[in-house]
Amino acid sequence: MPITPMGSMNGPSSKKHSNLPGPILASPLPPKSEPPNRTLIRQDTIFVYPRKGIELILCLADRQEEICVSSHGKRLSIRSLKEGAATAPKQIILEHSSKWGKGERREWERVRKLVEVYKRQTPQAKLYHALGNITVTCSSPPDIILSFQLTPLRTPASRAAVADARVRVTYSRIARELRVDTSSIKPSKTGQGTKGSYEKLRTKRILSLRSDGTVDSMEKKGSTKDWRPEEMEGLKRLWNSMEAWNRWEGAGSGPG
Repeated sequence: MPITPMGSMNGPSSKKHSNLPGPILASPLPPKSEPPNRTLIRQDTIFVYPRKGIELILCLADRQEEICVSSHGKRLSIRSLKEGAATAPKQIILEHSSKWGKGERREWERVRKLVEVYKRQTPQAKLYHALGNITVTCSSPPDIILSFQLTPLRTPASRAAVADARVRVTYSRIARELRVDTSSIKPSKTGQGTKGSYEKLRTKRILSLRSDGTVDSMEKKGSTKDWRPEEMEGLKRLWNSMEAWNRWEGAGSGPG
């Protein structure tokens, strides 16, 4: 059975990203206001501002650091919150990137990755589809997460009720992986019909993706013969629901 639509090994494709630094933008993260005293923050927190000129502010608890991203994502102001630290923040401006040293490039990339982590953790849309619940994250391109419950076929040999299998499929071009996780209940080898005669079964499949979102060529040599039915059903539903999630910008351009 093919593991991608149209019998191809390629899923939805996306444009390759340049290695050159780019603006760090808050969109599409939802606005989040700041607390009265940011120095009391006990964990890393992001504040997204609707006000003009500021994209977002990152408060990093462990580093005791405040990072302001402004000028449409083209300027970083990094200020230490440690007692006795210099009051003037460090400025890194994207327009001067041709003159950056390794330190500036490392700082810009660090902040970019931090913002991307928050975006991957934040949904921009939740769809209740006939094939399952779909979450589209704020990252660019977004992660697509499909989750559903699958009722197994009952057989005469299995008279006792078996719990539905829970399936979660994550298609991530940022992590460059397509992941299928399942959780189900199956009869144990110790017998049936008695207390404790069922055991939980968890599976995890990960397919590597290239930077354009297609399945890595090394995966083409693999086979799905040992895949469980719920794993194959997860892939099938992901591609069959593509029309619903593919309309978000950067979510892909269709089957390869």
